[in-house]
Parts: sequence; C-alpha cells; structure tokens
Amino acid sequence: MGFERLIHGRHFKPVILLALLCLLSACSSTSQLLSKDNYQSSLRALGKGDLVDARMSHPRGERGAFITTLERAYLNLLNGKPEIDELQRYADLVSERVRYDVSRELNSFFYLQTPEDYYASEHEVIWMHLLLSWGYSLRHDYVAGCVEARRANDFLTASWSEEGRFDDPSLRIVSGFMWTLCGDWDEAVVDFRAAQSLNPELEWLSQLSERKTAPRHLLVGFGGIGPEPLWKPELDTRLLRSLRNIDFKYSGTQSLPRLKTDDGRELLNHRGPSSAPWYARHIERDNVIHELIEDSRYGSEVMGRSAITAIELSANTAVGGLWMAGGVAAGLGLAYLGVEANSEDLIVLGLAVAGLSITSAADFIKQHNAKSLARTEKKLDYAKRYRFVRYLPEYVWLSWDDTQAAQPLDQTFTLYPKSGKRKYITTPIATHGESNIYFYFDPDVNYYYH
Repeated sequence: MGFERLIHGRHFKPVILLALLCLLSACSSTSQLLSKDNYQSSLRALGKGDLVDARMSHPRGERGAFITTLERAYLNLLNGKPEIDELQRYADLVSERVRYDVSRELNSFFYLQTPEDYYASEHEVIWMHLLLSWGYSLRHDYVAGCVEARRANDFLTASWSEEGRFDDPSLRIVSGFMWTLCGDWDEAVVDFRAAQSLNPELEWLSQLSERKTAPRHLLVGFGGIGPEPLWKPELDTRLLRSLRNIDFKYSGTQSLPRLKTDDGRELLNHRGPSSAPWYARHIERDNVIHELIEDSRYGSEVMGRSAITAIELSANTAVGGLWMAGGVAAGLGLAYLGVEANSEDLIVLGLAVAGLSITSAADFIKQHNAKSLARTEKKLDYAKRYRFVRYLPEYVWLSWDDTQAAQPLDQTFTLYPKSGKRKYITTPIATHGESNIYFYFDPDVNYYYH
C-alpha cells in the first residue's frame, strides 16, 4: 500500500503540518458516525433475500439523519410497508436547502447540505422523492405520489447547464415505474423515452414508450444489494486526495431472471443499465464539495497513525537488533570456547547459534513490521467511514403481459432467479383501470451471501 514510503518519504512532513493545522482548528470527530462494518449484518441478510431481517438488523445509529432515514424508508418499502412519514418530515426540512453551484470540474450542479452536514449526492436527492412517490402510491394517495414523481423529474430535467446537468437512464426507468404506480402513464412514457435517448441500446423501451396505455400487467424488479466502497490508496503529488481514493464494488451478477405466467408462458424480461454512474458522479461531486474538509480531517488521522507506526517500526528494529546482537555475541562466545577447548562440536554450535539469532531477529522485525503496517492500513481505510446511501438497486428489470385472465386479479407469475428459490408474484401493488403493477426484489448475488 506504500505506507513505508509515506512514513519515511518526502510526503511525511507536509502531512504532519496539515494535521497540526487541523488539530489547532479543532476539526470535528466522525467517531459517532456509522461505519462500513455496522452494515454487514443487514447487507448479508439482504444478500440472502431476507428483507425482514435486512430491515431489522439495519444499524440503529444516526437516528434522524439523511442517510439512515433514506435507507430505512427503502428497506420498509421493499417489505411492502409505506412507512414514509419520517422521510417526508426530512424532505420538508431540507426542501429549502437544495443549492446550485458552479465548479471547473462539473461546470454546474445541484447539491443538498443536510442539517448534519452531509452533502447528499444528486441521485440521493432524486431517490428521496422517488421513495416518497412510491410510498404515497402504496397508500393509494396517488395525487401525492404523482407530485413527488414530478419533484424527482424536476431535478432530472432542469437545464441549468448542458454539461453539468445530471440525468441518468436507470433513474428515468425507476421514475417511469413511479409514474405508472401513481396512474399517469403519459408521464411514464416521457421517462421511458428519455431513458432510451440517454442510452440508445435500450431499444426494448420503445415497445413501452409507443403504447397509448399501460400494459395489462407490468412487472418491475430491483436487482442487486447496492455497491460497497473499496479503499484504493495511491501516492502522487496530491497525497491526501490520493490516499482517500475510493472505488465501488458491485455484487449483482446482472442476470435476467425468468418469469412465467400461471398458464406456463414465459415472459420476455429486460434489464436496465447499471446504476454505476450514480456513484461515479457521487465521487466526483464529493471531491468538489468536500475536498478541503475531508483532506484536513484525514490529514490528522494520517499524521497520528503514521507517527505511531513509525515508533512501532523503530521499536521493532531496536528489539530485533538487540536480539541479533545478543545472539551473535553468545554464539561467538561458544565458538571461542570451542576453539580454546579444541572442540569442533562446540564451534559448530556457536556458529549455529549466531546464525539462527540473525535469521530469527530478522523474521521478528519483518513480522512485527507487517503487523504494524496492517494496523495502519486498517485505521486509515477510508472506505470504512465513507458516507453514502446504501442498499439502492444496481439495475432494474422490466417485463409486461397483456393477456386477459379469467378475473382481473387472477393472473399470477413465478420468478426463477439465477440463484435461490423461485418466488411467486401474485398481488399487484397498484391497479389503475385494467392495468396492474407488480413489484419484486431479487439480490442477484452468487457469493458468500448465499
């Protein structure tokens, strides 16, 4: 990871200077915030498709904060529970805090600084309104659902800058789903067309956007459990920024689960694009807004931990050196006695003791230095405290069917995921006229979660 270069190299003095300035300015501590480790139990449950346990094991910290409020609302909705009152209160609280700014990197962008000083990403602000739309539609308050869908669309369609404007085909597909839920197919068509315009490879969307009315049965699925941040430290001229370098790992396999009707017909299923651009934009935007603040905070941690590691490395070397010197002295002493006593065995033993002391002391230094550096890596792992909204889908599936069942609500569907047991989709989450909208979730992962 290059920590030996950091500790002993030319970058160490600037790090100390920046960290001392940070300490003098009383930089705030982030020790009270949730970390990556706090989420593992909940994410493991979500990866197994256990939506109830995923919600129950969601970490309890940061009550009333933007990130956790959004996460809990989403997990509740996955469980079919439109518990959005807390999210609505938060949306009302921050409705006047959305700002527009200009930077050389992004030209123009909007951001939300929350009361707890978290800078929400653009997709997270949009997602907040999409979740509210979803929740209101599940409550059969379709007017409010359409209002929130409109608010989400306002952020996607605002044209303050062609270069810096944020629009995304995956979010457009989700938005089209929300418009369908609240009963406005014309607006859903607008979003499906926009998604295809942003990503021409989504030719299948034209089959939906050219329709005058919604399909009799529209099935929407969310796939993946959301990406997790990975620490990718590097060393270059912008030391603290390069040490805070983050990438995201996606666990979803991007499969196409099979869907069958109750009379044995297999429906054509479609997968939307990855949500990866949401997080690429998140990192880009986060660097623009939070650069100096995070550099200062992280600089103090780098300085403190690097100083401790430097002391540990020096101590390991000193102890190993004493061990080596003592062993060599003892071995040479035995060899000398062997020479005096004309004992070849004693000479060989003395030389062996000296040699063994050298190798053992070297191994001691190597092993303990490795442990010290590993502890440093763990302490400075920026991914563990990286702030963002987890759990969001990595892609969306869409399928539809126009077959008339014997009774309007008699049609059932069976989902055959890539891994795990088949699932039965029997009850639409909304019905408008002759159109039924169904929803399902599948983690679509194939590693340790299963």
